[in-house]
Formats: sequence, C-alpha cells, structure tokens
Amino acid sequence: QTSFSLGFTGRLARDLSILFRHTDFDDGGLYSAFTSTNFVPSARTSIGLAYRPGNDRLNLLARYDLRDDVEGFTGASGGTSSYSRLMSLEGIFQWDAATQITGKYARRLSNSSFEGVESETVTDLWLGRVAHDLSSRWNVSTEFRWLRQHDTDPAELGYGVELGYLMKKDLMVGLGWNFAGEDAWELAGGRRWARGLYLRFGFKFDEDLFGAKKKGGDKGDAPQAKAAGK
Repeated sequence: QTSFSLGFTGRLARDLSILFRHTDFDDGGLYSAFTSTNFVPSARTSIGLAYRPGNDRLNLLARYDLRDDVEGFTGASGGTSSYSRLMSLEGIFQWDAATQITGKYARRLSNSSFEGVESETVTDLWLGRVAHDLSSRWNVSTEFRWLRQHDTDPAELGYGVELGYLMKKDLMVGLGWNFAGEDAWELAGGRRWARGLYLRFGFKFDEDLFGAKKKGGDKGDAPQAKAAGK
C-alpha cells in the first residue's frame, strides 16, 4: 500500500486564509486479492478559503473538493472510474453573544463510467442552522436541510434538534434526533443526517479554521473561532 499527502495553509491577507491538501492512495494490488481488479488508486484534493473580519461577527468559508477513484479489471470488459466535485459556501453569523446562525449551500457533481457507459448526477444542498447557548455548558441547536438530486430523485427535507453539553474544557457531547434524514455522507461534513437518535462527541477549541493558533496581541492573526468535530 502506498499513500502520499501534501498540504499547506497560509494567509493571503489579514482576514483571508487559504488551505490546500492533496492525498494519493494506491493499495498496491491488495484489493485484487478479493476481487477481479488490478488496483484501486484514488486521489483527494481540497482547496479552501476562509474570510474572517476583525469583528468576527460574520465568517465566510468556501471549499472545493475533488475525488477520483479507479478500478482496473483484468478481463476484457474494461473498468470503472468515478470522480466527484464538491463546491460549498458557508456563512456563520454571530447574532449575539449566545446565538449563532449558519447558512450553507453546496453542489456535488458526480461522474462514473462503467464499461464505456458514462453517467452524471448533480446534487444541491441548502442548509440552515441556529445554535443557542443556554449557559456556559449547555446549548441547543436546530438544523434544516433541503437536498435535491437532479433528474433522478425528488427533493428531500431533513431536520433535527440537538442538545449539547460541555463535559469539560475542549470536550463536547451532543444528543440529537433527526426527525427526517437522508444519506449524503459526502455533503454532511462529518455530521449524522440519517433519521433517528444519535450521539455526537467532539472537541471544542479556540483556533482559526486551518489550525494556526491565535497569538495574543497580533492583529494580523485571525480572530478566535469555535469548531467541533466527531
């Protein structure tokens, strides 16, 4: 197996940061031990921009992801390949000290080819989220999602609520319920969207979007931001 990854982060301007990451993976024939394929190499490329003005009330995040996968068959039937492009724009508005409003639009273009036959799907996502701090440890949030896959499936509406608790510094646990959900892991960004009950653990830390810690007293650094992940 072979894996190669390259990435960097930087600051284009005082309030504008950039992220780039590229990863290549080749199983070296391991997959062929279980299937009739020669190899399954894949590539992942991500480019992101974050705009965070000095007052930190409105943050804008833009991201472009490229995924490539190939399966090479040993037979004469040819092979399969697929790639997808995911573009997203997200805005986070701090309404007041306790309330945060998030809006996001994302579009995924997926192409696949099997034995010379190609197909394409386009998926749109609109998302809205409101989170409110009840106290220094408790918070509640609600989220609405509208997902549409062009030409194949009708639009799907998803929505849910979550109660979060800060167990200790940097450790958050959330218990939520999705009243209606959908299977869109690539668009979900690590969150559970399937219908039903879920439990989420995450870290809450004070760093900028791409991992460079804010240095006290340096006006050139990005303002403090909160982030959470599974």
